[in-house]
Amino acid sequence: MISNQINVIYATLTLNQL
Repeated sequence: MISNQINVIYATLTLNQL
């Protein structure tokens, strides 16, 4: 699902900001 891929990218960006 495309939504799942977007969720992974969003999570990666969030972890990058930590």
